[in-house]
This record gives sequence, C-alpha cells and structure tokens, in this order.
Amino acid sequence: MTMPKPLKLLTAKRKEFLEQEAEYLTDDFFGEDELIRPEVLANDQGIKYSLNNYNNDFKGLIHYKGGKFHIYLDTTYGSNLNSKIIRYSFAHELGHYFIDEQRVELIRMGVIPDEDENGMLSENIYEKEAEYFAACLLMPRKRILRDIAGEGFSTWLIHQISKKYRVSQAAAFSRYMVLGDIPITVITNHLDGRHDHKLKSSGFRHHTIKLDEKGYIPANTVAGRYCYNGDDDFKSGNLLAADVWFNPKNEEDALRVYREDCLLQPKLKRIVSIVYEIKSL
Repeated sequence: MTMPKPLKLLTAKRKEFLEQEAEYLTDDFFGEDELIRPEVLANDQGIKYSLNNYNNDFKGLIHYKGGKFHIYLDTTYGSNLNSKIIRYSFAHELGHYFIDEQRVELIRMGVIPDEDENGMLSENIYEKEAEYFAACLLMPRKRILRDIAGEGFSTWLIHQISKKYRVSQAAAFSRYMVLGDIPITVITNHLDGRHDHKLKSSGFRHHTIKLDEKGYIPANTVAGRYCYNGDDDFKSGNLLAADVWFNPKNEEDALRVYREDCLLQPKLKRIVSIVYEIKSL
C-alpha cells in the first residue's frame, strides 16, 4: 500500500508538540544546566552510531535493519562528538527516531536520508520536523529564555548561546528567531554574492529582498561590500536604510533603519547577514 504523501507545512501546533517531546527527554536525562549529549539518548535506546568520512554524501543518516537502528555521522565538519555540526546532525537523526510517525516510516523504508540543504528549508516535512526537534533538544526553551531575558539582541549574545550549547552560530540564530523578542531576518549568501536563502522571525516587516536579475545581492550591503570588494570591516557602516536590503511596501517601512551584522562561514563558502531593526539612534 502506498503511504500518503506527507504535508509540507510545519504548523505552530506541530512545533509545540515537537518541543514538548524534546523537553520530556531533556528533563528525564539531563540536569538543569547539563549539556545535552545526543549520544546519551542513543545509548539509552540501544542505537549504535558511527563517525567516519562518508565523502560529504550526508551530514547524518539513520538506518534501520533487522530490528536495529544505526546512525552514521560524517566527519567532514568535525572529528568527534563534541563537534557542533556533528552534535546537531546527531540530534537531527534522533528526531527521525523519536518522532513516532517518522520511526514508523523509517522501519518501513529502512532509511530517511538527510538532505544537503538546511532542514527547515526542505520541502520534506520529515526534514523540517527533525531539524526543529534538534533545535528544541539541544537548546531547550526554558534555558534559552533564561539566557536572553533582559538582553538586547547582539551577535555577542548569539556567540554565547553557540558556545554554551555547543551548536553553530547559525543554529543559535535560528533558535533566537523563534524565542527572542526582536524581529530578525537571516540572509545567507554565497561568497561571490549570489543569494542563497533567507529566514525571518515572526513580526519582521519586510518579505522580499533586493536582488538583481541574476539573483545577486546589493553591493551596498555589508555582505555585498565583502563579496564584491573584499571589505571585511563588519563593524562600521552597518546601519542601513530599509531600501538597501528590502523592497519597502510603504513610506512608514521605508523610514525604518536596520543593523546588518555578518557571520563568515568559510568552510561552507558563504556569508550570513543578520538584519534587525534599530528602534532609536
């Protein structure tokens, strides 16, 4: 019998459910300030895992055969279980296991392959769910809310979250976008200036960004100055009018002022712009 094709939309209700499932695990297995270690959960469930060079064919892969589960983790971006990317990949694959509907499908098919792109951007709902589960597992809501309480948004804050929870800064940004109270958008681009993708938090005003006909970012953005001119001064000239990055819908939006902070990811050959509104100067 052919299984029905899963929906692509990750709803707010479903996100709440996934967060609760992750919270049960963190509360049961880890102390309040203890680092969440995916291998602890795998060992408890009898899931074997391997770290090896798999030619970057995948970051992580969970396989089922003969009543047993095995997770394979690629060492391209890290050599051990303390690696930030390996930790996240591990948590992602555990999501495929702990989410009941996905475990049923995994047993039926034997494998749910991980995709090269960001899981939250995938058209596959299984990838979106596993990615969200991983974020909730490694960066529990209660802990993050405590960390950011009373703090204004800054790249330093994101760096601290990344360091404390042993996740990439991109993952820390994504979690802040869900739980923080400052509207923010993350714009990811290739180092030659080609736009890749964007994610925005709820409440962020602008929906479209300015790209040329070939999909390249504006030259007068902070990321654009780096891509086209090699300007790596990310600390000055990073206050921008709304119409530098975006297409304002009205005069009110056009008057908004944004700060652009940049994060270089040389191994991934991309630059990430973190853009958020400055309420007063």
